[in-house]
Amino acid sequence: AGALRAWSKNWLALLFKVFLESPPEARAPVSTAISAYCALTDAAVLAPLFRSVVLKLIKIVEDSSKEVPPPDMVTEGGLDPTSRRCSFLELALCTAAGLDDVGLATLYKAAKPGLTDKEAAVQKKAYKVVAYVCEARPLFMREQLADLVGQVVGGTAASLSASKRYRLRCLKPLVLALSSPSCPDMQLPGGMEDDSDEEEQGVQGGGSDARRREIVGSLVSEIVLCCKESNKKTRSAAYELLVQLAHAMDDVEPMRDDDEAMEGAEGGAAMRGGLHHLLTIIMAGLVGTTPHMISATVMALARLLYEFAGQLEGLVPELLPAVLMLLRTKSREVVKSVLGFVKVCSMRMPVELLTSNLGPILEGLLLWAEDSKNKFKLKVRVIVERLARRCGFEAVAAKMPPSDAKLLTHIRKEHNRKQRRRDSEAGSQAGDEADEDMDGEDDTRSRRSGAGRSSMGRTARASEWGHSKVFSDESDEEAGPRGGDARSRKGGDTRSVRTGANRGGLASISGQRAGGRLAESGEDPMNLLDASASRQLVRNAAGVRPRPAADSDDFRRNDEGRMIINDEDDEG
Repeated sequence: AGALRAWSKNWLALLFKVFLESPPEARAPVSTAISAYCALTDAAVLAPLFRSVVLKLIKIVEDSSKEVPPPDMVTEGGLDPTSRRCSFLELALCTAAGLDDVGLATLYKAAKPGLTDKEAAVQKKAYKVVAYVCEARPLFMREQLADLVGQVVGGTAASLSASKRYRLRCLKPLVLALSSPSCPDMQLPGGMEDDSDEEEQGVQGGGSDARRREIVGSLVSEIVLCCKESNKKTRSAAYELLVQLAHAMDDVEPMRDDDEAMEGAEGGAAMRGGLHHLLTIIMAGLVGTTPHMISATVMALARLLYEFAGQLEGLVPELLPAVLMLLRTKSREVVKSVLGFVKVCSMRMPVELLTSNLGPILEGLLLWAEDSKNKFKLKVRVIVERLARRCGFEAVAAKMPPSDAKLLTHIRKEHNRKQRRRDSEAGSQAGDEADEDMDGEDDTRSRRSGAGRSSMGRTARASEWGHSKVFSDESDEEAGPRGGDARSRKGGDTRSVRTGANRGGLASISGQRAGGRLAESGEDPMNLLDASASRQLVRNAAGVRPRPAADSDDFRRNDEGRMIINDEDDEG
């Protein structure tokens, strides 16, 4: 480190030049090197380099507002003013690891105008700087908390969809800081309605606390709305942030079960802990004015219930009736979210709790049992089947209206048929597994069998939250941990039944009943004289499922969502 520090001035100047000359898609390794080098560099050596970057950034902003470009305009970092501004803003962020509080304040001040810029690229870089300040420099964030809250709250209307993912990173530290009992008194930005004199004085009394709660509610509502973003990365970031925020608030203020503590507080919900407080804030969205807000709220509640099923068991009897009432609305967007919520309940809630609420659940679900649009009919059937497997067919039949008894009868027949097929496959494959072990071949058939040897691997992979598996129209497969069904009285393999309705027509029905079907080969005709066709026919007749395609999404992914593929040379 000492040897690198001695040449930091020369190397950093060279790395800065390489960074600005590289295309944006190739800058990641250079920016990582600059950040690591700046962390080793003395603040006195880094200060003039950082100052030159900030001065050029300011000049770029000033020149972009002029009608005629000046002759001494900055031309490094891109072909247009927007790309140059982004390049220098990102370069300034790379130096943040070695900056003192004075330099960090300068960086924050340079990034603030970009929070409300109309260019999505500039806004993304600006929120990236603010996110670093909130996440990596907690002492500086605490000193500038009032200004940070004002910038984030004031930039809500101007925030673009492309910058939402980086904006979300700012919200968690701010919500935790504002929710903390040790939050210092400060002059917070005025209320959105500007109807309280207490908020203008704000520093003392109950006005500051009320304003703080109002800001926390608005920030949490923004996180909830991001659960409905079309961008997958933003949506995933919102779900992850909700879970992290819930864990953090639960660690700071664990949930209490003692009734005396709850009765002793005004609006005793606050005495139940941080997790219950967060859930109360989110539940306010159930009475939202738009279907979009109500739908996003139900999705957020489903995600928290999926993660904290054990801790929220006592709240489900209060929450479930309010959510089930939404099944009577005419908004299909809301109904789709509620079906996903009920699906999570059917996977994560204890059998006793599900059994006691079967009546209201079935009453709401069966309102959409004959609606095929948006695959509601299929979703309802999957949920009813899950309830029947976990609670028992007799318990579900006792609560099922006579007019819908045919649905349960059909599900029972399908379940028994598949159970018999599964038992016969397990028996026929027992000898094959022994032969395959002797030959040293891959134990592919044993992994497909109904035995429980490989269930741990399937459970580990299936236990991860998947938005599309719960709410999307594209997939109605089970999204929850199959291991969670161990609490079921019935036991056994509780994998979801593929109804084949998404394939439609007689082809799907015949494909389910006849195991010896040849798979479709696309546009090219199938050569029946080919040996592979015969092998495929034998495998299908034996009930062996084909391996997933090589291009299926089985690769590991990094934090950016990109696939990680290791070369054979690297593995060796």
